[in-house]
Amino acid sequence: MRKNAINCLVVLVMLYMAIILVNMIMTNRFILLFGNEFVLGGAFFSPLLFVVGDVIAELFGFKRSRFIIYVAFASQFIFVACVLAVMHAPYPATWHHEDAFDTVFGTLARINISSFLAFVFASIINAGILTRWKALVNGRFFWLRSLGSSTFSEFLYSAFAIIMIEFNNVSTEHIVSIILLTFLIKIAYSLIFAFPGNLLVYLLKKYIQADYGNENSVEEAKGGRLGGDSLISKV
Repeated sequence: MRKNAINCLVVLVMLYMAIILVNMIMTNRFILLFGNEFVLGGAFFSPLLFVVGDVIAELFGFKRSRFIIYVAFASQFIFVACVLAVMHAPYPATWHHEDAFDTVFGTLARINISSFLAFVFASIINAGILTRWKALVNGRFFWLRSLGSSTFSEFLYSAFAIIMIEFNNVSTEHIVSIILLTFLIKIAYSLIFAFPGNLLVYLLKKYIQADYGNENSVEEAKGGRLGGDSLISKV
């Protein structure tokens, strides 16, 4: 993999990891929208995972995208393990904020496992749909492919994750409401970021192709079927 491709991948993966951690921690904070309707705080961050994930899958292919998903969640597990280890460590009598820490971080293990199962399932489907469509249309219409695959995958993620995280915590009526409102937020994100995401992919492809003498990206991406290579096929 050439220098420009490595630079792009590092930045995208770091951004992806930051969003994962923010999404997990903010899930414990409810945000009131109107009346008595509320969503989990992560609802405003998790859609960005699919946006960044789509860009990674488009540029680097399904295999690398799937590997990044696995590594990202392994890193999240390490983060949660470290947090829980510190929380269960003894503390002095002068420390009076243990309840606050428990409120924020006490359910991280449940959130971590729930989001991992839901997101890995939804993200693999998302990346798979995106790259299958890529092969069918010769690498064109990223914004449309991203919008279609993300919409379906985000609904799966929202439904599975919210049910597993909030089961026995809120009423069934509120769970249904949270799922629907969260899905609408994610649809709005998909529409808002469809064009910027497409523009970002175009610019990054140009940046990466500079390392290859401006080779044709579509020709390089023809191996972008499931299990194949992507634009970045030279390692």
